[in-house]
Order: sequence, then structure tokens, then C-alpha cells
Amino acid sequence: MKSKNTILVIVVLLVCGTFYWFMLREDAGRHQPKVQRPFAAVEASSWQRLEFAAPEKKPVTLVKKDDRWQVEGMEKCEVKTEMVEHILAALQELRLDSLVTSGKEKFADYQVDEQKGIRVHGIAAGKPMGLVVGKVAADFMHTYVRLEGDQRIFRVNGLIGHLFAHDPADFCQEKDEKKKESKDSPKPEAGGKPPVSPKK
Repeated sequence: MKSKNTILVIVVLLVCGTFYWFMLREDAGRHQPKVQRPFAAVEASSWQRLEFAAPEKKPVTLVKKDDRWQVEGMEKCEVKTEMVEHILAALQELRLDSLVTSGKEKFADYQVDEQKGIRVHGIAAGKPMGLVVGKVAADFMHTYVRLEGDQRIFRVNGLIGHLFAHDPADFCQEKDEKKKESKDSPKPEAGGKPPVSPKK
């Protein structure tokens, strides 16, 4: 009886040890030194083009002409400037926190593959750059990404996927918003003169 119990304990220990070794092997990349590498070392104002392609969303292309952003293929669309500025600020602050792993065989595990990843591509200061945004980390404080044309998978601070998962129409102001802006804008007086603010 004792021998059976001993064998059972040994088997359990072997199983636990194997599982622990496997987990350490899978997470080995997470213990690599932090690199804190900026994604885009350029000014936010230097971006001329942005492209987003997310699963179950229509591709979006934003182009800046005469210092104004436009949705390509939607001439009547008045772009939500604050929305674009928010995205540009996020790209400006984006830092590759640490190297997790590398290799195409790992893409699907971290959802940085062509099927599930969110593709972000743009041109800033005449230089093309891009990344693929993957799944949220288990701590719900980081997101996995890989640079365009790179097999390395990094971890970045924050949950950033929602910033780029949009349809083209999401960037267009709705009629109610346009009416509100028009209503809030001061109207010129008769004769084309601007309204005069009352003196205090």
C-alpha cells in the first residue's frame, strides 16, 4: 500500500514539475530587460497619412491636406478633429515596454497575426511606419504589439486596441454635431459685420 502511495506522489510531482517548466519556458521572454523604445520618434504634427484595418471593420485611410484631415473616399465627411488628435497623442506616447517573444509561430497566440491583429500604418515626416496591435495582457494593463515587418512581439502600457478599431464613418461628424457647432458659432450682424460683444 505504501509503495502505491509513494508512486502516486512521485507521479504527481513529475506532472507538477513538467507543468511548471512549461510555463517558465512559455513566459521566458517576459523577463527580458525593458527597452522603453518609442514607436514613433516624430512630432504629432508631422503625420500625413494614417491607415487602420481591424477585424470586422472596414479599412480606414486618413489623409492630411492643407492641415486638415480627410477620410479618403468620403469627400462630404467632416472629420472629428479631436478623435484624430487623440490617436496621434497615443502614438506619440507609445513605448515598447518589454520584449515578450519572437517568431511567426507566436503571432496567433498574441493575436498579432493577419487574422486577429489590428493593423496600424502611417506616414510621418515622409517616413512610413506601422505596427500590429494584438490582444490585451492578462493583467489588463498592457497590450501586445509587433512592429510592421518585424517578428518580435512587445508589450506596451495601456489598452490601445480600441483607438484603431473603427469604421470610416466613425471619424465623420454627425448632423447633430454639425448643427451644434453652427449654433454655437457667432453669427454676423446685418451688413456682414461680426457681432460686437457687449462692454462690461
